[in-house]
Amino acid sequence: MKKNLKALSLMLLYFISPLQAQKTIFIRSLKDAIDYSLANNESLLMERLTVHANGSRVKKDIGAYFPRITIAFSDSALVNFNASDYRNKNFNLGLSFLAYDGGERKLEYKLNILENYFDQLKVEEKIEEHCIEIMETYYEYQNAYMSKKNLERTKDNAIQYKLALEKEIALGMILETDLMDYEIKLLELDANLSEQENRIANLLFLLKNLLGMEIQDQLKIQEDDLIVQMKTESFEDMELLLRKLLDSNNERKKMIAEYEYSEKIKKLEETFYKPRLSIEPSIGFEGDEFPMHGPKFQLMFSMSFDRNPFVSFQGSQSFTREKKSLTGTVSYSQASSKNNFAWKENKKMNKLNQRKQIINLKSYDEGLKIDFHHRIMELNALKRTIDILKKEIQLNELKTVILRKEIEKGIKCPVDLIEHQIVLAGKMTSLYENSAKLKTLQMKLQFCINKKNGEFYESSPY
Repeated sequence: MKKNLKALSLMLLYFISPLQAQKTIFIRSLKDAIDYSLANNESLLMERLTVHANGSRVKKDIGAYFPRITIAFSDSALVNFNASDYRNKNFNLGLSFLAYDGGERKLEYKLNILENYFDQLKVEEKIEEHCIEIMETYYEYQNAYMSKKNLERTKDNAIQYKLALEKEIALGMILETDLMDYEIKLLELDANLSEQENRIANLLFLLKNLLGMEIQDQLKIQEDDLIVQMKTESFEDMELLLRKLLDSNNERKKMIAEYEYSEKIKKLEETFYKPRLSIEPSIGFEGDEFPMHGPKFQLMFSMSFDRNPFVSFQGSQSFTREKKSLTGTVSYSQASSKNNFAWKENKKMNKLNQRKQIINLKSYDEGLKIDFHHRIMELNALKRTIDILKKEIQLNELKTVILRKEIEKGIKCPVDLIEHQIVLAGKMTSLYENSAKLKTLQMKLQFCINKKNGEFYESSPY
């Protein structure tokens, strides 16, 4: 019995603990939704932190500009049974400094910076797509919520009128079939209402996922009356807005970065024709016991052509001073031909690729301009549609009043009224839907134009 109670207690704790861990997130506006998502979406946070960390690493990777220090110490002993033992100690301290490389180190550093910038643009592009998805879902939710409220009002009015009809049937003023037709239309309203409720539930689930919330958490969104709060944005200075749109477009910035990268690669390849000169001073001590003999100074100059596309060789000249003697040594450690006969063709191909990048950029700019003008045309078309719908709704509301009077006079039947109310509800739904589209399109344009250039979105860019 005790075991059963213990098991039951554990099961209750298992099912109750998720309920205790529930959080309620209240979203008051689209800005709240975007800010919360950018602060809590783990996958986006990890990508942002990773590219930030890599950017810091790349900027601090300047070790190639500093000389390398080498310290060597050896202590060897040789045991000889037929003669005296041999013992030798050796200590050496040296520096190695690349004095000239034709700008190779600087170009490689800039290439690494560009690669990180490109990765940053990729993350910004993901963030932008994520924010736009939140916008679309947020306004779709507001549209569904307002449509549901409208259907509920229509249903409540229809139910109240149904009660009046039931009294009229009892008095024999209308036919029972009229009431049955009326109830069928009410069921159609119920079906539409159920569809909107399912749509709202799905949109809430999608928003939870986009915001980085747990499934068991509750999400509450403040009602945003799309009709009352809808602002008519003015896009008067089209050229200025278009310039901002071009300057802030991530895909365009990636194309520019790719072109700059290929330019620096071309300059890097030009350094292959230049030698690399190194200076290596050192000081050494040697002896069988401490203190050791010395010092022995050495200075070596090295020249390397190992990246030259035609011929590769390395050479060095060193000077050694020990006590009162000075020794000079010249050596060539490697010399070989690479037989790269297609170097001119390779340069020509690189120029063609760069030209192609410029053409692609111009083509992309033209596409952006066309898309921008299409969006403005779509905005204007939506505004006209909304104005027409508002006038239609006003006329349909007036028609509702007239229909009620005609039903009282027996000219129209109750089914005509509920059919008209369903049509009116449809017009209201269409108004909310077009208002949501207009608001989404306006916010997308604002987002793309006003976002922070070259920076991560620490908060929504409004």
